[in-house]
Amino acid sequence: MPKFKIPIEWKCYGEIKIEAKNLDEAIEEVQLNSDETVLPKDWDLEEGSIDINYELVEELNPGHKINIEEHATRIFEEEQEMCSPEEREARRHLEGIGEGYGEETEKEMDEES
Repeated sequence: MPKFKIPIEWKCYGEIKIEAKNLDEAIEEVQLNSDETVLPKDWDLEEGSIDINYELVEELNPGHKINIEEHATRIFEEEQEMCSPEEREARRHLEGIGEGYGEETEKEMDEES
């Protein structure tokens, strides 16, 4: 069976110690020098954050083509099957698929809160 290189991206979280005069300066130090920041040795993976970098898949696997739209649709449908009806509706709303997405008036938004 052949093996393929699948480029992935993920999010993780942890904490680092920064020497600074105050908290604002410490935050600024990390923001301005993020490329040079030493990553923490103790970290956790953000659940559900692993994504495929589709832009690199074909480049890493010469001679093989993928249909990204078909693949994404199949994955979306599989995820929908695993969700409760409430979760499916929430996802459709967040993804702009739900009825009336983005058409709430300011009054409706105030009533919801």
